[in-house]
Amino acid sequence: MTIRRMLVLVNQLSRDTSRFWCDLYDREPLTNDGRVTASIYTALVDVPHPLLGSRSELIEAGAREQEKKKEAEARRERVKRAFAARRSALNNN
Repeated sequence: MTIRRMLVLVNQLSRDTSRFWCDLYDREPLTNDGRVTASIYTALVDVPHPLLGSRSELIEAGAREQEKKKEAEARRERVKRAFAARRSALNNN
């Protein structure tokens, strides 16, 4: 197969639903129905639907969410240790 023939075939692929174009543009494949549903979600919630962004944005958002969870867990542990130390200090007196 020649490169020219391959380019002709690739140009015929849907730019919204084909894996090739979605990988090239760094986004999730989304049908027209899915795009309409995501637009309705955006209109109702005033926050863009996660699938409308790029994959790298989704990965970064997931990493930020994990980091927030780790920080919250560490904060809970520090508070728990502080209360346990305070309780043991009050019991010793």
